[in-house]
Amino acid sequence: MSTRRGFLAFTAGAVAAGTALPAVAAAPVRDADGKWPRNLFPPGQHPTDCHGPRIPDEPNDAELLALATEIRRLRTEAEQLQDSVEHLLLDDPRSIAVWNMIYGMVERSHEKTATLAIMPSRTIEGLKAKATLAFEHLDTQLDGSPPHGEALEWSVCRDLIGGARP
Repeated sequence: MSTRRGFLAFTAGAVAAGTALPAVAAAPVRDADGKWPRNLFPPGQHPTDCHGPRIPDEPNDAELLALATEIRRLRTEAEQLQDSVEHLLLDDPRSIAVWNMIYGMVERSHEKTATLAIMPSRTIEGLKAKATLAFEHLDTQLDGSPPHGEALEWSVCRDLIGGARP
């Protein structure tokens, strides 16, 4: 007999025999005035505390969404700066200064992306934000199809954000 079935059989037998089970005997009862206790749990303890941290009533991805927005801003600014120096020669001092700014932005973007990657998404908006960043990072073929070797990742991101590249 399995442990679970044994426990159920014991419990059913004890109830049928009218025996008070330890869990039932330890349950709160009415006080001397016949009233039920107002709080069955000690101060500061919530009923879900015994099962781990309490999940908020409404999941919130505010921090994740703010970080995703910051990453997109850094990526966009870096692309705009790159476009602004395309006409300059690589050894032009203005070009060197701008490329140093671009490298700094890319480095910060990578650091923030690593932080974002370990943050769990708690809402569909958070999941879509992560999928959008990943989709933007994936290359596509000239015809817009997924790159060889990244078709599954490309497809999952596309499906999560609802279609074509944002």
